[in-house]
Amino acid sequence: MLLSLAVYILLALTLFALGWHARQRDDVRQAHGLPHLPFYCWEVLTAIGVIALIFGVRYETGSDHIMYLEQYFNMCNHGTVVREGGIESGFSLITKLIATLKCHFTIYFGFWALLQAVLLYWGVRHRKLVLPWLGLLLILGPYSINWFSFLRQWVVTFGCVAMVPWVANRKFWPYLAGVLLLSTIHYSAFLLLPVYFLPFERISLLSRKKLLAIYAVCFLLGLYPVWIKAFGFLTDLVSWVGYERYSAMLANLLSGDFHRPSFGPMRLIAIYTQVIAIWYYPQLRASRPNDRLLPVFFAFSLLASCFETLFINTAHYMVRPADLFYVCLLIVVAYTADYLYERKQFARLALCLIPILLYVPITVVKSYYFPGEMSTVTNYHFFMWR
Repeated sequence: MLLSLAVYILLALTLFALGWHARQRDDVRQAHGLPHLPFYCWEVLTAIGVIALIFGVRYETGSDHIMYLEQYFNMCNHGTVVREGGIESGFSLITKLIATLKCHFTIYFGFWALLQAVLLYWGVRHRKLVLPWLGLLLILGPYSINWFSFLRQWVVTFGCVAMVPWVANRKFWPYLAGVLLLSTIHYSAFLLLPVYFLPFERISLLSRKKLLAIYAVCFLLGLYPVWIKAFGFLTDLVSWVGYERYSAMLANLLSGDFHRPSFGPMRLIAIYTQVIAIWYYPQLRASRPNDRLLPVFFAFSLLASCFETLFINTAHYMVRPADLFYVCLLIVVAYTADYLYERKQFARLALCLIPILLYVPITVVKSYYFPGEMSTVTNYHFFMWR
């Protein structure tokens, strides 16, 4: 428990400090009429390196880590990845290349973390104001364990952040090429195609009451989602795209076999995070009228929040598409934190951030005193000590 708390908190504080220093230097440059601090500034490169190191040397941290480890060993020993339904070509190719080089598995996991971090920091390279707060939220907030767990999908997740400027500037063909490239890592990338056509400006102009009303309706519909039975056609679609293993589970779900999670502190923190993003967005919009990325980040964050609340009482795999946009939700909260800090509203800043940042510490402590099947994957383990 103490090791996990130390690693997570120190990593979060390190990313915060590096982001804070980069943001301060960027402000000075802007005040003197100079261009933004470049993407390859030492603070960003150090942050990327630290993420790659910590994620690379972990072991059995994240629910899918052992699965990917076994697949990598299988590639090293037999030259193939054995997985029901197959594996995406790009992911298989990179895995094979690293295995051919006989790299230690820490290099393998470090590479994927490096790629994820590069995509993330590239996407917000001109929004360094979010970096310190985002560093805290990504490690200590509600979705950090998802990041540790779903390796391929979170490459797509951070790829989505990197492509937000293309969405904001309506550059469809580069965006399409990016989606196709990401789909070779995880097929969920195809879900990024329809969201390109969301009415971002119209969503951005909705009042706080309307935004909260939309969220509340999704929340109420998600309490007992009998409406999902109308989507029986999805079983055939799931099989068609290569996910036959989910067909039986989806059939059970459509027959009314719902998963009903409790509304404990972890769930309440996730809801609180979503409400904070919605509550403060009209003020953010008014304070940054020329920020073309903010409406896209918010629309994606609203999509993630509403999708999760709609499907939270179904099954865990039904909520997985929301993972593609969770980082956008945290980016909007990071904007909010910066907004409150700049206006010296420190009490509101603390009220906004502290409950969200307690998510991982509470999870770690809970897993120690009330161990369960998720205890191992929640806690951090160095590979040399396992």
